[in-house]
Amino acid sequence: MSAGELREVDLVIGFEPAHVAAAVVDGGASVARAFTLVELVELLREVRPDMGAPSRFALAIERAAAARRSNVLSAASIADPLGGTLDHVRRTAELIDELVTELAEHVFGVEGTSSRPPATRRGTSRGERLRLAFQRRGDHR
Repeated sequence: MSAGELREVDLVIGFEPAHVAAAVVDGGASVARAFTLVELVELLREVRPDMGAPSRFALAIERAAAARRSNVLSAASIADPLGGTLDHVRRTAELIDELVTELAEHVFGVEGTSSRPPATRRGTSRGERLRLAFQRRGDHR
């Protein structure tokens, strides 16, 4: 990424705090528009953007940034499944799918946008996928 390349973007989403930090430091992205995927979804659960707002996307990101209580480097992340079992990779993919679906629901008001048909989802509970795939810096669940 070149210096300043992300200065004008509306939103940066990374899986790990290091991704977000690089986007801000190297790419010039605004800290107020840069989040880990987990962090953004958690913040949007709290702020619940107005359903009918014409500028729902901008409002959602603005409210999420205002609700942020910690440094981006301590934001929740998705553990890299590289080197893990195929089952762990699948669970991580399912978690990402769920989070992106929820993000679309919060930001765009679109429900049920999962890219995967229900038949392809494994029998693992969401709580177990969260436990296995989420990690907080220094707090591995």
